[in-house]
Order: sequence, then C-alpha cells, then structure tokens
Amino acid sequence: RASARAAAAASSESAKSARADVATTRGGTYDEITDKWIPEKPVTAVESVSYGAVALVGVGVAVGALWYGIGELLFAPPAQAAFDEALLLLERDPRIAVRVGTPMTSYGNEGRSRRGRQQLAHATEVDGHGNEWIIAQGAVRGPQGRGAVHLKARKDKESGEWVFAYVAVDV
Repeated sequence: RASARAAAAASSESAKSARADVATTRGGTYDEITDKWIPEKPVTAVESVSYGAVALVGVGVAVGALWYGIGELLFAPPAQAAFDEALLLLERDPRIAVRVGTPMTSYGNEGRSRRGRQQLAHATEVDGHGNEWIIAQGAVRGPQGRGAVHLKARKDKESGEWVFAYVAVDV
C-alpha cells in the first residue's frame, strides 16, 4: 500500500509540475474544478465604452418606460378629459337620466373587443382664432339603455374649463 501511495503522490507531483510548466507558457490560471484553462484577457478601452453604452441604453429604455407609465396613469388625454366632462353634464340632464339611467358608464365604441371600448374616437381641428377644438364620439351605457355621445369642445385658455359647442346623444 505504501508503494501505491508513493506512486500516486509522484504522479500528482509530476502533473502539478507539468501544469506549472504549461501555466508559464500559456498565461492565465488553471482551474482545478473544471480542469480547464481560464485565460485572463485585459479589458480594452473599446470594451469599456461599449459596456457603458449598453448600460446607458438600458437605463434610457427603463426611464422611457417609467415616463410612459406615469403619463398614462396620471394624465388623461384631452379628448378623454372632454368626454368625461360631457358625461358629467349628461348625468345632470334629466332627459338623458330617464332614457339611459344612472349611474352611467362611458367607453370608446360599441364592440366586442376591449381595445375598441378603451379607445375614444376623436379628431382635433384649429379654428381661425387659434383655438383647438376636439371632436369626439363615444358610447354611454346605463341601467335603462345605451347611447352614442357626440361632442365638440375646447379648453378655455383663461379659466381652464371645457367649453362645448355641442353635446348630442343618440339613444
């Protein structure tokens, strides 16, 4: 048994010396676990700049996504704000309250798709005085029925309130 141990020790010692010889000629470190050479490459200036650029693009995409998400959650588009204000007017009108009922819910347009219900059909136009008018069409539903709402509105520059040229409901 002693001779077997001595032979094993001698073979491992010769393997270590062979690895040491190769290590000095190849450069890098030898990993005992994987039994592979791990070369040490220097990081060049081009690599550093490219890694920095990739990180900067990633941060830019993250900030853009955050900005878009906050904008969608906090700020309503002008057409939606005008339609919401028109819905408040319609809820106070007794003729509409009798035909549609209260509470009223509003949505984009009739259809089976969720996307269609979420998007409000609208257009903008500028008159001769420089006022931007929003023309919108949406749907309203209540316990007694449903209808289509058509409106034309602009935001007053001094007071910040919506001024309606017309609000029509087809029941």
